[in-house]
Amino acid sequence: MHHYLPALYFAVMALCQMYDFASYRLDSLGVHRGVRQAIGVGFLALAIVSFATYAPITYATPWSWESCNRFELSKGWTIGCEKFKLENSE
Repeated sequence: MHHYLPALYFAVMALCQMYDFASYRLDSLGVHRGVRQAIGVGFLALAIVSFATYAPITYATPWSWESCNRFELSKGWTIGCEKFKLENSE
């Protein structure tokens, strides 16, 4: 945890800075306010879906083998789905 939490704070600050920069750029380009708000809402929705999808990994809540396999980003990357398969087979 002591490696993860400082990086998390800096990542949140960097994300806010990038959002502010992008918002300022869109404003200076003359993009309509409604379009900027729609982009912001879309980004927020993406963040919520991402959180809801991967929360079982972060908070170690029960997760099925099927769910684990469905949400792997790439077939070459493993997030420990074989552990769920062993637990479910017993």
